[in-house]
Amino acid sequence: MFRTETGARPDALPGEPPIEETPAAIHVLVVEDDVDQAELVQRTLERQSFRVTAVGDSAACFQAVAGHRYSLILLDYSLPRMNGLVVLTELRARGVYTPVVMVTAQGDERLAIESMQAGGMDFVVKTSGYLAALPTVLRKVLTQHELALENEQLHRETRQRLRDAEALVDLSRTITANLDLKVLLGVIGQAAARACDMERCSIFQCRDGRARLLVSQRASGTLDTELAAAFRDEPGQPVAELPFLASAFAGEDAVLIEDASGDPRVPSGLGFGANSVLVLPLGRQASVGGALVLDTAAGDDPVMAARVVLATMVAGHVGLALDNARLYEETQRTLADLKEAQDRLVRGETLRALGELASGAAHHLNNLLAVIVGRCQLLLHSGKVPEAKRPLEIIERSALDGAEVVRRIQQFSRTRQADETQHVDINQVAADIVEMTRVRWHDGAVAQGIAIKTSCDLGVIPPILGNPASLREVVTNLLLNAIDALPHGGEIRVRTWAETEHVFLSVSDNGIGMGEDVRRRALEPFFTTKGVKSTGLGLSVNYGIMERHHGDLSVSSALGQGTSVTIRLPGARGRVTHGAPARAPKAVTQRQILVVDDQPEVRQALGELLEARGHHVILADGGQEALSRLGSGLTPDVVLTDLGMPGMTGRELAHAIKRQWRDLPIGLITGWGDASSLTADPDTDFVMSKPIDLDHLLEAVDRAAAGRQQPDTRCARG
Repeated sequence: MFRTETGARPDALPGEPPIEETPAAIHVLVVEDDVDQAELVQRTLERQSFRVTAVGDSAACFQAVAGHRYSLILLDYSLPRMNGLVVLTELRARGVYTPVVMVTAQGDERLAIESMQAGGMDFVVKTSGYLAALPTVLRKVLTQHELALENEQLHRETRQRLRDAEALVDLSRTITANLDLKVLLGVIGQAAARACDMERCSIFQCRDGRARLLVSQRASGTLDTELAAAFRDEPGQPVAELPFLASAFAGEDAVLIEDASGDPRVPSGLGFGANSVLVLPLGRQASVGGALVLDTAAGDDPVMAARVVLATMVAGHVGLALDNARLYEETQRTLADLKEAQDRLVRGETLRALGELASGAAHHLNNLLAVIVGRCQLLLHSGKVPEAKRPLEIIERSALDGAEVVRRIQQFSRTRQADETQHVDINQVAADIVEMTRVRWHDGAVAQGIAIKTSCDLGVIPPILGNPASLREVVTNLLLNAIDALPHGGEIRVRTWAETEHVFLSVSDNGIGMGEDVRRRALEPFFTTKGVKSTGLGLSVNYGIMERHHGDLSVSSALGQGTSVTIRLPGARGRVTHGAPARAPKAVTQRQILVVDDQPEVRQALGELLEARGHHVILADGGQEALSRLGSGLTPDVVLTDLGMPGMTGRELAHAIKRQWRDLPIGLITGWGDASSLTADPDTDFVMSKPIDLDHLLEAVDRAAAGRQQPDTRCARG
């Protein structure tokens, strides 16, 4: 558009309209064969600040437009050899689109229509006053022409935006068709290059300060090998050596490099040559995870601002697609892990059922074990059968280990309590377990008509610091696994030795052995080759026990050649002590003790144990009988009550006693598991687990009775 201002000229003719001046002169080509008419038109237009060039025929017109660009052409219809309509048609054929105003002395409507159809902008008839209106007509034509040019430009921009939108839609359709990262990388480079009308697209990933090429693909779909060769090394190239990528990885705006061959930001040897290179950051959630690099062949049209805007939108789509593919990959991996965990839980269905029954079974098992331990302790204390002392000690220890296993089953779904540790002789553990499992490897094998020979090669070793029951469980599991690996008989060898500061124990057999796949998975929880008869926890539990003892476990095996499992434990300083050191009986203060338990065998065994140590015991089969005896005047020094009893539990009994006899000490004995896992109760002075350790029980009773005014609520483990 042009701007006009109104003013007055000293040489204006009378009756002329106000003079309009333009900041830049409008150059008009006047094509008129009448010299006088041409001079008159020229003078009129020049007074209105137009620049005028006049020619007399079509040939001069063509020559003038070929060498100069005019703002407007004033074309007379009546010309020699070629009329104005033909001249107008020829101008348009030669690519001259300067606005044309046709001038004629004939007011012919048909001629005006033909002129407009040929590309003319207006039609002026030479009347008596047409010269006065001619400047206004020309300015109106120029205004219309400029508006037409603006409309054409807007139309072109609209068409370009439509093409860009279609390209983005095609890109989105292509890159969202598949979330698999490998498939996506096979199509995303071509799709991005085509959407941006570029020659090639390369996608880089930034990780740990290094740039790695994910894909480089041309718009034709072929992979670019030249750039891929420069980034062949798996770790990628340091970002500091690639300045053209560093800006994108830093999250800056798009960078356009017109000539890569002369720009220091682009290292030579990457294959960009003299191409134009456009670098854009690839967003990844809240950070920048890569860069999109688009380039054109050398000599192509320059990259315009509109194409940069489009490429920025394409980079956003590409970054989102790659991020979605990464999230999809992580989701698939998580689902695979979840499926594997579910499969393991299904394989451990037997264990799950055992866990559901453990709570009830523990009480009954611990009651039975309490009777066994109690009777063994009575016999050992009496000294009547000295020749049976060793078997009785093995029975007692086995029963206590059985109670430990029951507690561990109950703790399977809970946080494991810290194991009590002491100096342990692994040689003694191995010898005991071989003797304890004789019924399996000897008697059971003979019953099946096979022979299993078990030998011990026990070296000179230092003690280790650990939990005896846990270590016996490990050796027992290893020995039972070796027996299972000998369905047709064979040999088992138990060996111990010391190296540097560690103690080693191995259990080897010459049985069926394991393949490499089975050997690798042998320590996985729930993995078993024994079918439903096994929980698949043996070796994995052993491995966990070794970790808690700061040791390790290794498996060596081959199909048909047997298996050897070796445990390694750190040695402890000091001499070997076989379990807890024997304590000399100390002087006992005779106490009167009320024992309450609904199980007759447990009640009787506990009473006899306490009486054998010099105490006076009164027995009650439940809470009601105990309260009745107390109400009738019985004044015991201590009450020992079972936790799980019908009618009135041990806790309820303790609460009832404390309401009437606040200073009477009460000890709670439970067969439900580890006493340390029970919730503290202000009505209970101490808690112990079945089977009972008599020495610990006597200490707790003496402590509670001696401090009746200050009840001791600490837990004592049995």
